[in-house]
Amino acid sequence: MPNGPIAILGGSTGNGPQSIGNGKSIPWFVTRYLRRNEATTDYGVIPAITLSGDFVIEFEVLTAVNTNQVMFGDNVNTHYFNLSEFQIEAWIGNVNSVFSTGSISLASGILHKIKYVKTGSSLECFLDGVSLGTRSCGSYSGAFTPKVYGSNRATPFFSGIIANLKIYDDGVLVRDYPINDNSNTLKDLASGQNGSIVNGTVDQWKLYQKQPTGEWLGPDIAPNYLN
Repeated sequence: MPNGPIAILGGSTGNGPQSIGNGKSIPWFVTRYLRRNEATTDYGVIPAITLSGDFVIEFEVLTAVNTNQVMFGDNVNTHYFNLSEFQIEAWIGNVNSVFSTGSISLASGILHKIKYVKTGSSLECFLDGVSLGTRSCGSYSGAFTPKVYGSNRATPFFSGIIANLKIYDDGVLVRDYPINDNSNTLKDLASGQNGSIVNGTVDQWKLYQKQPTGEWLGPDIAPNYLN
């Protein structure tokens, strides 16, 4: 196990200190699984979802790839969300919204939280809680069937970790996928609309341990990466 943690991440399991008797206790190690997508033939699918038009989609990502790749998208290639090293994008209704990350590299192997907020014809993007601005976007309403780690467009599947995917419809949490299942099932904690991993393998799941700082340490993360 390496010496350095990765960024703070939610959706963990575990409790408080573990009693060992005589009024003494030791820390209870909090752990969770994360899945690293290999971006060859593997991806995730979740059941069709209907949104009214305004929505919030957020997730946490970690990658070391600096070329364009899709994180989350639909199966008819009209709505999807992608990134490259210094840029986050969204395609909604075939309209491209582009957000620059400035000097922050998204290909550094550090976990980042990305959040899209659509209100009317405007889309705001947040990176680690900081707004990257607001752009115009296309219209959206109705149902679509999303893929996790990709879409049906030609850009390669996402290579790396995606966790804590949440989708809000007009302020209501309608899907919540921690992606900590250690199986080919992606459990939805909001409405029971479970998804699945296609062409996944057991070794793509690794167990990570929460540090006293609130950060996470895992067996396949290079040391001294801090967000």
